[in-house]
Amino acid sequence: MPNLFHSLQPSHFFALFFPELCAACEKDLRSGEMVLCTGCIVRLPRTGHEASAGNSLEQLFYGKVNLVAAVAFYHFRKGGHVQQLAHLLKYDGRQDVGVFVGKMIGQALMESERFTLIDQVIPVPLHPSRLRKRGYNQAACISEGIAAVTGWTHFPQGLQRLRASDTQTRKQRFERFVNVDGIFRVTDPPQHQGKRILLVDDVVTTGSTLVACAEALSVVPDVALFSAAMAAAG
Repeated sequence: MPNLFHSLQPSHFFALFFPELCAACEKDLRSGEMVLCTGCIVRLPRTGHEASAGNSLEQLFYGKVNLVAAVAFYHFRKGGHVQQLAHLLKYDGRQDVGVFVGKMIGQALMESERFTLIDQVIPVPLHPSRLRKRGYNQAACISEGIAAVTGWTHFPQGLQRLRASDTQTRKQRFERFVNVDGIFRVTDPPQHQGKRILLVDDVVTTGSTLVACAEALSVVPDVALFSAAMAAAG
């Protein structure tokens, strides 16, 4: 009888003692599963925004900025598995979570008539100081996944954050809008003239950051703006 350990590939040997876990429920991933187990892919609280004009996220932007369509992929619930995903992506270095979810978002958008004509994908940027500290932009991980599936042109540096803003976490609604007012600029406006642009963020609460990004892009002639996020609170 062959020795079990001798017959294992190195990756299988490692997985025997350090199995990969689902990023949401933390159960062992089965062969062929990546980042999320099949159960979580099915059960995580999808919004269905991509198929619903006038959805709750789009209503959030009414009277603030003109977006053609907006989608959040998941409902964000405090203490839920989606919060776990957002935390891993933003604070624990799990860029693969953002790319994986981005690919699922991209697939959903491709199947929706409301998003099929997008030209470019631009993530909400981090200030350079925060980018250096974190080492990556969590929104850009999501936009990378979306672009990989859709083939839409990815501009990870399409917007620049001009100054570092205070964390939004404990701010009230009005304070959030003031905190990001006028802090973004378009790095190369001619690249985006006449384009249909998808703005990408991780978690939307009041929408203040996306509104500020959209206002910055609105100075570019003949742009049409859309938005997508991993999740939305509320």
